[in-house]
Amino acid sequence: MPDTPSERTHPQPHPPAFSDAHKPASPARVVQDHTLKSLMESYIGRITPEQQVVSVRQAWQELWLKAAQYLPKDELHRLGEAFVQAAMYHSAGFRHSGEPYIVHTISAAAILAEMKLDANTLIAALLHDTIEDTSATFDDLKER
Repeated sequence: MPDTPSERTHPQPHPPAFSDAHKPASPARVVQDHTLKSLMESYIGRITPEQQVVSVRQAWQELWLKAAQYLPKDELHRLGEAFVQAAMYHSAGFRHSGEPYIVHTISAAAILAEMKLDANTLIAALLHDTIEDTSATFDDLKER
């Protein structure tokens, strides 16, 4: 056992209870986050009740949170409108599992959002099966 104070081991100080990552968000960021969350949820409210299930909500939230990290608000609006349009056209589509088909297109867009691809690419992912699998035509999509 050490005999002098310099030879004794001292417990390391505890790390701070909150790191920078745990600091409260600035008021401006809280407002922006609340506004973006409300905007995200507003698009869910515009799809059919049959599509307002947990799997769709989770997929949409995942896509939105990824895209909101780098897309400006006007591009997020476009993304939301494309989501509603895709959901409208796929409203009768369900996978063999019973899950609404729209989860597939949202998930495809989320993968691309993880790569931080532009809004047009994310919108294309949301709409990628619309002409093939629904009554929508290219002109229908172009008009919107």
